[in-house]
Amino acid sequence: MKKTATFVLVLILLAALLCPSVSADVIIEPDRNSFFEAHRKECTYINRLYTVKSPGTEAFKSPEDKKSLGPVAAGSLIRISHAYTAADGTEWGVHITADGWDGIWLPMSALTVVYDYISFEQQHGASFVDFDASVHTAPTGTVCFWTYPGSGVVAYFGIDTQRLGDAGYISGQISKVYRDEAGRDWGYIEYYYGVRNVWVALFDDSELQKSAVVHSYPDAIDPADLPVKSPITTIATPLDDARRPTPNNTVPEDVEVLYRAPDNSWILPTAIALALAGAAAVLIVIFIKKNKQTKGS
Repeated sequence: MKKTATFVLVLILLAALLCPSVSADVIIEPDRNSFFEAHRKECTYINRLYTVKSPGTEAFKSPEDKKSLGPVAAGSLIRISHAYTAADGTEWGVHITADGWDGIWLPMSALTVVYDYISFEQQHGASFVDFDASVHTAPTGTVCFWTYPGSGVVAYFGIDTQRLGDAGYISGQISKVYRDEAGRDWGYIEYYYGVRNVWVALFDDSELQKSAVVHSYPDAIDPADLPVKSPITTIATPLDDARRPTPNNTVPEDVEVLYRAPDNSWILPTAIALALAGAAAVLIVIFIKKNKQTKGS
């Protein structure tokens, strides 16, 4: 009986551990790019937005391909998921979106990174201080996560700071604090329930939200669509009252948001259900065995 109880406990722990892992953040990779598959270990994960700065920048199926697929218009906004350095020292980036198509490669020298949380840290990192709960006040209730302080761009919205009933959890996830020119404090969060590299206001940011925007994904460039003659840009959608996401993190259907708050509400019920199912299976097996023993005696 002792072994049975131990086994049931192990099942419950496994269920609790496995379920949250399903909701972990996902690394975006090209689905069907043969060069990437062959050189995966030599590629560096980047996942940053860039603009094509050089007119006539040619795109290729792989860094080793001599035949261009066609040019991508200067000013186009693209997402580079991975970078690869060729034998001659040329650095290449593969453009990919969440759609998972095969991707195209462009020389990184022809691209300019879009200012983001990394750029912000490079510029202001010297003034960051460690988060101190006795000095700084962590947010409560439902909040927005921003790309970086002062960006005006909402990265995630409808974030519940009391996820799974832990009111103090978000406080433990804020690592650094930046004070802007207006004397307002912002907290940097490296990871929060699948969300990575965001900033949260440690003050009432409701006024800022009125002028905030949500950017859509840049268009996916399929190799068959080349050449790209007109610049690809994102759509900046105002986060006003008429289009503000509802408490369950939904947004209007015509807005394809760049970042969406993950719905982790299913984790706890699923973990409990799996644990109970495992425990029930064990009890059924024990019951069957005891019945056989009773009949045999």
